[in-house]
Amino acid sequence: MKKQYVYRGLAASMAMLFSFSCVAGSIAEGYKSTIDTQLGTHSESFVSESSADEPLYDKFVPSEEVLNADGTGNSHALIQKAINLNEEQAAEGAVLLKNNQEEGQGLPLKSGSNVTLLGIRSEVPLIGSSFGVKSFGGMITLRQALSENKTDFAHTIATGLNRTRPTDPAVLGPTTGDWNGDEFEFEGAGLNINPTMPEIYTKLNEKYGHANNEAATHDYDPGEPSMDELASVNASFRDSFSKYSDAAIVVISRPSAESTDYLPGSVAPNLGADEPLALTTNEKDEIALAKEASDNVIVLINTAQAIEIGDLKNDPEIDSILWIGYPGCYGFLGIADIISGKVSPSGALPDIFPTYNMSSPAMQNMGDFQYTNADQITRGGGQFGAKVGTYIIEAEGLYTGYRYYETRYYDAVNGKGNATSPVGAYADTTAWNYDKEVVYGFGYGLSYTNFDYEMEGEPALSVTKNDNGSYDAYATFNVKVTNTGSVAGKTPVQIYGQAPYTEGGLEKVAVQLLNYEKSEVLEPGESQTVPVKVDLQYIASYDSEAENADGTKGTYVLDPGTYYFATGNGAHLA
Repeated sequence: MKKQYVYRGLAASMAMLFSFSCVAGSIAEGYKSTIDTQLGTHSESFVSESSADEPLYDKFVPSEEVLNADGTGNSHALIQKAINLNEEQAAEGAVLLKNNQEEGQGLPLKSGSNVTLLGIRSEVPLIGSSFGVKSFGGMITLRQALSENKTDFAHTIATGLNRTRPTDPAVLGPTTGDWNGDEFEFEGAGLNINPTMPEIYTKLNEKYGHANNEAATHDYDPGEPSMDELASVNASFRDSFSKYSDAAIVVISRPSAESTDYLPGSVAPNLGADEPLALTTNEKDEIALAKEASDNVIVLINTAQAIEIGDLKNDPEIDSILWIGYPGCYGFLGIADIISGKVSPSGALPDIFPTYNMSSPAMQNMGDFQYTNADQITRGGGQFGAKVGTYIIEAEGLYTGYRYYETRYYDAVNGKGNATSPVGAYADTTAWNYDKEVVYGFGYGLSYTNFDYEMEGEPALSVTKNDNGSYDAYATFNVKVTNTGSVAGKTPVQIYGQAPYTEGGLEKVAVQLLNYEKSEVLEPGESQTVPVKVDLQYIASYDSEAENADGTKGTYVLDPGTYYFATGNGAHLA
């Protein structure tokens, strides 16, 4: 009997040990990267048999600039190359939307200018999202890029709102561990920054908990401090403006992520805004504060979304508006290059900026909608705990983004249908007016100089028949670009097209972006012919009733008629 008890106890112990091992193994598997990093181990390895005759892959050979003399990797050179690339990307992609240069106002700013930065996001700017395009590691802040000449990665690690598990609350923290590597020199904008406001925003961020990587939320609050909150940290903060009044730079931000959308009305209460992409009372107060601080007010739009900035465009006291997107860890160097005039802006808007985002057809059916029988759906919500049973109606068809606004404008000008009806209008109760409904059009962007665009000759056509009977058709447009201003710069060359439309025929939009290239840096008076190759499938129309040889229905067609092509500063001015 004693042996039987021993065996039972041993069996029970082994069962518990087995269960514990299963649980521990699952946890260890989920955190294997972290464990390997801490212990210096390798939980898995890739083993392959490759030969010269049958290689499994082509060996990647880094460029010589990131290698030491003996062929080993040079981490300092590699990071420097990444810094240079990110600087170039941000400078090329930022879009100058407004610039009043009368009486020395606006951008660029002269080296040595005394500047006040306003808005809590001037101190904690967004450089990436919380999911999908998070920016990790050491970063160069806006303030550093504008006023310093060396990195401080040991103290400026990009932050994020991190979760151990999807159900855990977000915790503000660094995206990587401590930095023990090199620091890097750079050429900043040479501005003198008011030290009072960064100190205030740093203190207030202990309450707000902003990060450099964040996500949208369904009850969004941009967390911009009020004037009373600023005064609670330093009651005499306005006294600092007099020494730093050459310009006031205000940063307005909205976070984003691929996992969460802003929904109609998804804004926290008592902010003075009805929609998440509208400016709140505190943000408007920050802009008013900038007018107190300086006669030269510059607004940086630190977003991936088209926020509602019609009031800023029409405000004569706002001298410049620069859309900077999410610049990445080192991208503020490129923004500083534009602000200082080292680089002339050459970006173009990747989206249309309407006066009111809810005027878009796509927004009429946007929302948090659930199937009535969602509780019967058995699949899970994925590793991020997404809500199952959510659906959305996409009834806008072709008319997404700029295509709706440009098509309605074209129809209104040509007296087609009810395009001038006030239905769908936001800014006018009697008629739909493009100039009132749209703040900045798709593809729009200013420079510190001016350019002329001229189509040279006829486009060169190239048509190839494929083995399956389909065709590849291309047209190459040669556009002569001339810098007619007084500053060196480059410009995007955009090709737009319009297909022939017949009443009752295939539905089509009035304007469609087909392709674009960018010129080289052109000196004043210099010209360059820029070839832009267009795939003509982008101007084709889908005919769902077309009979195919294999008995199926539906194909893309190029209707007979006259096709129009144009180039210019965006879809509306093409």
